Amino acid sequence: MALHHLSPQAPEVLERIGREQFAGQTLGGESLDIAIDAAQEGTVVRLARQEGSVFKALQGKKPYLALSRHLPGTAWRIVVFSDLHPVTVQASTHAALAMAAYGCLLLLLLYLGQRRRAARNRLEAQALLEKANQELERNVAARTVDLSDAVERLQKEVVERQRAEQTLRAAQDELVQAAKLAVLGQMATGITHELSQPLGAIRTLSANAVEFMHRGDLATAEKNLAIVGQLSEQMGGIITPLKTFARKSPAVSAAVDVAQAVDAALFLFDQRLRKQSVTVDRQIEPYFWIAWCDQNRLQQVLVNLIGNAIDAMAEQSIRRLSFALTCNANGQLALSVTDSGSGFSTKALAHLFEPFFTTKLPGEGLGLGLTISRDILRDFGGDLLAEAAPEGGARFIILLPRAPAATPEVLP
Repeated sequence: MALHHLSPQAPEVLERIGREQFAGQTLGGESLDIAIDAAQEGTVVRLARQEGSVFKALQGKKPYLALSRHLPGTAWRIVVFSDLHPVTVQASTHAALAMAAYGCLLLLLLYLGQRRRAARNRLEAQALLEKANQELERNVAARTVDLSDAVERLQKEVVERQRAEQTLRAAQDELVQAAKLAVLGQMATGITHELSQPLGAIRTLSANAVEFMHRGDLATAEKNLAIVGQLSEQMGGIITPLKTFARKSPAVSAAVDVAQAVDAALFLFDQRLRKQSVTVDRQIEPYFWIAWCDQNRLQQVLVNLIGNAIDAMAEQSIRRLSFALTCNANGQLALSVTDSGSGFSTKALAHLFEPFFTTKLPGEGLGLGLTISRDILRDFGGDLLAEAAPEGGARFIILLPRAPAATPEVLP
């Protein structure tokens, strides 16, 4: 007989029970190993696996809740085994929900903490920005004061520079005028010779006309007076270019016939050119090449270049002065003045336009003519270049801006 009991029993206890209750039969036993007193309040048990056990269905690793109750009026106890799996699942679910809630709470706390930190950082940033703005405003105010002072100083400097520029321009105009008068002084002998002959003829013809009138020969007197008029016009043709050249006037750009300006400059040197047997080659078509400049100033540049060329050819056996006009790649008029003189060295070419540099003998030149001529041309938007002529001698190139397409008539 097999006896199943809740807790392990000693062999003598099993022998006594068999003797007293089962007529001396030997009892085996299967113990469920349950503390019956603890089961009164409920205890968790795991039934060990045993072969042939009647509790085989309950045995295994699965836990059970054992509850024990005494049946009144009997010696029996009833033990109820409840499966804890549903409770475990429910408890796990509740634990998971609790953990999720706890996690959400932690996330909420982290979010609130981060939000507070962000708000604090924003406030700090606003404070720093406000401080930076205040500092920037102070710097701007200080910089504005500095800039205002700088602008005031610059305005004063501009006024001083304008005054200096006006003084320089006035000095340049005086130098130009002085150069003109110097040229006229050099040509005084030739001019006197050109005027003395017509004056002598006028004196003779006028005296003869008076005598013929006394005699009543009015026809002869009329012829003499007509010749006097012609000679007066001839003298006027000599004096008018000189007056125009010597006139002191501000530079005013206008449409200028370059060929006419060259002819006017050559007229002033007509006596010297003939005296020194200089051949003039002027390959410029009149009324075709129109420049935008001041005719009087252009004539001054040409007079200076022609005078230098005549001086350079004084010791040469062949004296040739050539003029040619083309249009360069920049659309400017390029007037070349070439002589057959001695030319100049590479060293002289490097210093040719420096003030007070001259290749003439002492007392024959100040070295300002070329410098003034280049400044005059640059005021018009042109320039003055120099190079050695391929066939020998010197070549100066005058660059002039062309007149606009629609311009007034060419100045006489």
